[in-house]
Amino acid sequence: MTMKQEVLEQFEDDLFGIPVVLKHAAIKTTDETGATFITIPDESGLAAAIAMARAMLPVKLQAEDIRMMRKTLRMKSKDFAEAIGCSPARLSRIEKSTDGLGAYSELNIRQFVCARLSKTAPAIDYDPEMIATMQICGNGVPLMTFERVRLKKAESRAKTDTWDLAA
Repeated sequence: MTMKQEVLEQFEDDLFGIPVVLKHAAIKTTDETGATFITIPDESGLAAAIAMARAMLPVKLQAEDIRMMRKTLRMKSKDFAEAIGCSPARLSRIEKSTDGLGAYSELNIRQFVCARLSKTAPAIDYDPEMIATMQICGNGVPLMTFERVRLKKAESRAKTDTWDLAA
């Protein structure tokens, strides 16, 4: 069985509920029948990078954003609700519609998500002060572009590939 693989220069999709572009990362595989499928390296790392980048973006969070963030954290609704200081019933309403989600609750969710994911997505610049002083403006999420980058840990000098927002 012969398979042909190529790394796509650009791949656009609605990953984890958020429209994104991946640069030089998605792998297109074509088998001998002509069937193709796309694989993405380190999907859990990409989910963490998307969740953090979305939390750092000063655009009102939508219900699907919050649900995606909770799922990326692999938390049950009850545990996530407790962590952000609301009841499970309130979280359920938030994940169905963000109507009534106040600025404080929204910033609290953003802060919690970024604090929890910052080690999983080390290339995404997380600044707690930036979130604390964030002015939420408008609706709608612009298309975000991600690429794989290589980081070196200072203490161990180990190199690792991770996801980052493309410049």
